[in-house]
Amino acid sequence: RYDTRTDLGNTPENDGDGFRYRGRTGMQLTGKDNYRQFRNWCRAAGLDCPDFVKDPDAVNTDPWEGLVPLFYWDTRDLNRWADEGDAETITKKINGGKNGLADRFDRLARISLVLLGYRADKVLQFQADQRLPVDGDVGPKTRAAMHTALVALTPGEAARPEVKTAPVSEEKPVPVPVTPPNLDAPWWKSKEVITPAVSGSGASILTAIGGIPWQNLLLILVAFGGMAGFLYWRKNADRKAVAKQVEGMA
Repeated sequence: RYDTRTDLGNTPENDGDGFRYRGRTGMQLTGKDNYRQFRNWCRAAGLDCPDFVKDPDAVNTDPWEGLVPLFYWDTRDLNRWADEGDAETITKKINGGKNGLADRFDRLARISLVLLGYRADKVLQFQADQRLPVDGDVGPKTRAAMHTALVALTPGEAARPEVKTAPVSEEKPVPVPVTPPNLDAPWWKSKEVITPAVSGSGASILTAIGGIPWQNLLLILVAFGGMAGFLYWRKNADRKAVAKQVEGMA
């Protein structure tokens, strides 16, 4: 599908270079132009590297596969965003969007805690030490506090980057669309449920019951009715048997 991506340095013809220069290494180096840039970057650093344009599979060999992320980070000047703690902008610079941002925030928080001397899951302790709201949620304020604490570990005042609050737009959960009942389906296949509009202490119970398809509710009611009828019949039968036994004794 990248075969005609000229913005990646591939040719406009369907000649297979989209697959030839597909994403490789942990950084997913993609496109002929990026392979060329990586080759030139290695050679400028005095490294005797293969010609990755001629042999793109060579980037998956040691040590080149480990150098690809360093090349990309260096040539895209991503340190400036890292110095500001702006993981969102770095994600956009690398991915072109914000896919995987929540997972990246989670991993960044865990490794930040470790570097700051905490266990990876001790968010609450860090928040308490920083006098932040202790809720266990690694939101913008907690991430900013982690970044400030990490910058403070940098030796020497002159080497410390300026600390800024990175712009972060929190990802909100996407509501799951509810499929309406199929009016053409037979009644026994309908998935329509009852939705009670009740608030208060009993709302959660009624909501749970309301989420059950009506056919299942009907079966449950029939089962309870049958059980109640059986118990009533059994009690009457026992009462009659006792009465008959007493009458015989009399």
